[in-house]
Amino acid sequence: CLNNVDKCRPFLLCFLGQRRGWVPGLTDVNEETLIKFPGLKEYIGKSSITELEVIHGILHPLNNGNVGMRHAFFYHRKPDYIKSIESEAMRQVFERENDDAFLEMLKETGFDVLDYSAEWNPDRCSMELNNVQGMDLSTGRLENFKIEDVPLSIMVTNQLKSAIKKEFPEHFLDEEELDDIS
Repeated sequence: CLNNVDKCRPFLLCFLGQRRGWVPGLTDVNEETLIKFPGLKEYIGKSSITELEVIHGILHPLNNGNVGMRHAFFYHRKPDYIKSIESEAMRQVFERENDDAFLEMLKETGFDVLDYSAEWNPDRCSMELNNVQGMDLSTGRLENFKIEDVPLSIMVTNQLKSAIKKEFPEHFLDEEELDDIS
C-alpha cells in the first residue's frame, strides 16, 4: 500500500467511512517492507492500514527521500445511512469504530476534509460482502454519494482537475489560447 501512495505523489485521495480498518501487528509486516519504510515500525500495532497510508502520504513519509503530498483530498462519509439498514449484522459492517481522533488529526493538517452523504439501497447487491466471517451480507448497497447537492464523483473530479492544473500549468491552455483555437 505504501508503494502505491508513493506512485501517486504529489496527489492523495482518501475516502473514509465509519470503520477504522485493520491494524497490522509487527508479525503482519515483512522485513523487506520494514527496511524500505524505516519509520513504519513506530506505527505498527497502533495505526490502521488507511491511517498508515495517510501518515506516509502527508504527515511523516515513512521512507527517506519523500516529502508530504502537496494535493490531498479527504472525503468522510456521514453515518446517517446506517439507520436505514435493517440487518443488525450488516449495520455492524458499517458501524462507527472510534475514528474521531484520526478525523480531528486530518482536519488539523490544513487539507480539506469534506463530509459526504450516502443512501442505503436494500434492493441492490454488494458482492464484496458475500462472505463476511462466514455470513452472506451481500444484500443492499450504498449509493447516491453527494456533498450537499453535488454528486461526489463531480466534486472529486473537479478538485483533482484543479490540483493537476496547479501542479502542471504548462499542460493547460488559458482562456485567450482557447479563444484562438475556436
